[in-house]
Amino acid sequence: MAESAARQLNAAGALSALASTLAFANSRGVFAFQPETYSQFTCTVRSGNSSGWVDRHRRGVRALDAAALGRVAIEKAERSRDPGAIEPGRYTVVLEPNAVAELVMFLGVLGFGAQAEQEGRSFMAGKLGSRITGERVTIVDDPYDARAFGRPFDFEGTPRQRVPLIERGVARGVVHDRRTAKQAGVESTGHASPPPATDGPLPYSLVLSSGDQSLEQLIASTERGILVTRFWYNRVVDPKQTLITGMTRDGTFVIENGVLTRGLRNLRFNESVLGVLERADAWGRDAEPTVFDYVGNCVVAPALRVRDFRFTGVSPF
Repeated sequence: MAESAARQLNAAGALSALASTLAFANSRGVFAFQPETYSQFTCTVRSGNSSGWVDRHRRGVRALDAAALGRVAIEKAERSRDPGAIEPGRYTVVLEPNAVAELVMFLGVLGFGAQAEQEGRSFMAGKLGSRITGERVTIVDDPYDARAFGRPFDFEGTPRQRVPLIERGVARGVVHDRRTAKQAGVESTGHASPPPATDGPLPYSLVLSSGDQSLEQLIASTERGILVTRFWYNRVVDPKQTLITGMTRDGTFVIENGVLTRGLRNLRFNESVLGVLERADAWGRDAEPTVFDYVGNCVVAPALRVRDFRFTGVSPF
């Protein structure tokens, strides 16, 4: 707070540390028990016409350096003062891990669950075994990845399995609870949602494959483009096409000759998530977990550089 005030910036945030237990038991002798911890640091720093943001999720609070992370938000707010506008259109973008996680999360909600696939609402329906996105793309639901905040059983007490969903661009599978598994003639993968489970089974520990470049290298290798810190106010336009609309927020910058040169007013985007992954031409090595809700829905994603990302409008701020 003092460092922000010294730069005439306003800061607000929270550091949380939680401990909880999930247990399941039924009259047929099933019993499962899992104690766990979760910590998050989030911070927004604002000037009169700019903002910066940082958000990190870890199992233990000691893994979060709040002071260092806060300085990231301060730097973004400072660097994006007096933002300019840019014409809507298609641009090369460097998406930071949280921005990528926001997009991948929609794949989990829209189509990686067996109920949506069986009802024909999923982008996976009729596509299993077919290529649906770029060959570089592998997404698994892996509750045993140390970064993914996974639990070893679901809300029916069934052990969770590691499930390949997209493998080198090919649709490989969906996650099941007992009901959808019975309908499909397979075993449950351990992905039942909390009661009443109206959305059916869902993935909770999505992991997107990583690459070999740092975020700084992704920026330095971009001749002209836009850096996006995160997206917000995202909404589904067409679930079968994985088409999403939303806005950039809290740190959007022009990249020129590999350098961040100025801040930009926020931009509205309209994009297919699978299309974005198809057009990714460089992959970050440092994947970050983002936890989205109280049941532990988590996406582990690296930064990506993406060609021809479609921006459809410019905000007044």
